[in-house]
Amino acid sequence: MSRTALFVIDIQNGLANSTTEIPAASRIRQAAETILKTVRGNSSPEQGPDIYVVQHEESPESGDLVRGTEPLRLVFSPRGDERLISKNTCNTFESNPDLVDQLRAQGTTTL
Repeated sequence: MSRTALFVIDIQNGLANSTTEIPAASRIRQAAETILKTVRGNSSPEQGPDIYVVQHEESPESGDLVRGTEPLRLVFSPRGDERLISKNTCNTFESNPDLVDQLRAQGTTTL
């Protein structure tokens, strides 16, 4: 049976609020909230997509998204069977080289 995975990427305080320099950050945050509410509310874990919350973390020398700080805090934390993935590059798969194999092993065919 094929599975679908939903990746919620970089929706954290330092990136997804109205005070960042990211254009439309508030709209992106609202869209992510709408999608998550819909997916979480309309499907059981067996029927709906697998949810992965991806968090970008930086070293103190390279940015503000540092462990233990408010900018790093997730806006939408993973629930129940949802999985948290950490990354330290712009590419989730580059930061997690085994992720493709893990997704394939559980039958994920669509992101």
